[in-house]
Amino acid sequence: MALKILFVCTQGRHRSRTAAEHIRGRLPGVETRYAGVSADADAPVTGEDVTWADTIICMEQAHRSRLRQRWSGLSRKIRVWGIPDEYQRGEPALVALIESCFGMAPKAVEPFVSVEVDEDTPELIDTGFVRAF
Repeated sequence: MALKILFVCTQGRHRSRTAAEHIRGRLPGVETRYAGVSADADAPVTGEDVTWADTIICMEQAHRSRLRQRWSGLSRKIRVWGIPDEYQRGEPALVALIESCFGMAPKAVEPFVSVEVDEDTPELIDTGFVRAF
């Protein structure tokens, strides 16, 4: 059974789309989707997306908050990577951050990825793929 990951950013245009497209096919047994929390997002997040996902990775804390306002019971599914909205789709620096979050890149880029604590779960949401799930 595949691990299903929904990547979420504001518009579903740059960060989440890059993450979903980059990870898809690179990690065996992982399926990906992307979406945005904004009402005018390219791919707005839906109830179907939220139900489908085993894990939801939000690029910012604000995305997590928006999801939790709309759907209850998501706290254990959501992780926040802390990747700011300053990248374009496919930008090499963004890809490097995504790879770092999944433990696929050199440790040199890890200081640029912030780690946040989800107050509903006691564990630290770490940047490494294995530790994040």
